[in-house]
Amino acid sequence: MIEQLSKIRSEDLIVKEASPKEGIAKLFDRMDQLNKTKGNTIQAFDYDGVINKTHLLAAYINALMAFGSHSNKAKSASMEMLLFAAMTDQIGTAIETVGAKENSKILMFANSEKGFDGMRDLLKEIKEFRPSAQHTAQALKKFGIKNTEDADRLVLQKMAMSRLKS
Repeated sequence: MIEQLSKIRSEDLIVKEASPKEGIAKLFDRMDQLNKTKGNTIQAFDYDGVINKTHLLAAYINALMAFGSHSNKAKSASMEMLLFAAMTDQIGTAIETVGAKENSKILMFANSEKGFDGMRDLLKEIKEFRPSAQHTAQALKKFGIKNTEDADRLVLQKMAMSRLKS
């Protein structure tokens, strides 16, 4: 996984708003299948739990680094990414905080267009993730971050600190 770090190009990473066509269970089943293909990292997040694209990019990079250093807490990069995005090392807390929920808007992350295309037929209302200032402020508040001026730095710091506590 660590070899993937040098190949990451932010423009190749896919982050899209969407809604599941037929419920979240089918989405998770497909993600599980696609994530078994070497190099794929696909994850669904609760729209309200994601601050911005930097939040997900940092979670993805931290997940790859955790596998590279054998400090990962989860068995898959996609679940490790969920842990980092939630800024916790507890899977239950991560799912509650940032995991995709039934009947809610989601964010789909894929580390490649091909990975995202494997999910496309299960999604509707797909569009680019461009969070408003209000969305960002509300999501920051969820993580106890009040300063919206320096949000990216504070998110990265809190993400790193979450792993140091474990």
